[in-house]
Amino acid sequence: MKNHALFVGGVILILVGCNSNDSKPLPENKKTPPVAAFDIGRCYPYVVPEDYLQHQPDDGKGLVRPFGHGLYVLLVQDQDGVVQNVTPDDLALAKLTTESAHEKALDNLQTLFASGKIKAMKYDKGPHERPFILVSEHWASAACILLPKVRSFAQKNLGQDEIVASIPHRDAMLLFPKPAKGELAEIRKFVVEHESEGRKPLTFEPFELTEKGPAPVLKAP
Repeated sequence: MKNHALFVGGVILILVGCNSNDSKPLPENKKTPPVAAFDIGRCYPYVVPEDYLQHQPDDGKGLVRPFGHGLYVLLVQDQDGVVQNVTPDDLALAKLTTESAHEKALDNLQTLFASGKIKAMKYDKGPHERPFILVSEHWASAACILLPKVRSFAQKNLGQDEIVASIPHRDAMLLFPKPAKGELAEIRKFVVEHESEGRKPLTFEPFELTEKGPAPVLKAP
């Protein structure tokens, strides 16, 4: 996070409500094979802008899914930090449906988040002098907005039921208590100020975390 030293009271969270006591870090290979065989156990959801889709074959059955604010969710396979797109041919060879592949990829992401490889830090003062959470230091950070437990995780650690999320680039997700009506612009301004230099930009527009999942806030007042 740009200028993160300006924030005081940052603490590494123990991922209250989001950790699994049984979860273990994913295995790490010392060498990436020249051509990696498809392995659903190393696949994760991945949030991308529309122009990225030119690199992604679609099956017309939900492998690529619209997410809002001009973003899409697809699947990638982790090759020791280098991601490789999952194709319809990969799923066909593995005899997987797109639905089951997305479900397994989301489970993998939950395990990865619980392992601590994706860092979560709480800061005492953000927009409106209220605390916020920064999820970062991993290429899958932004995709964590898709986790079913991320809403309750933020609620428990921020002490508020209504939560707003921002995914300005691939390597960051910020979680905020939802402000009063008309004050979302302050959150957007904060994110632009501190996260405008991230690699692989996504969007500065906010999402609200609802019971049914993240929903794009169509216009930041």
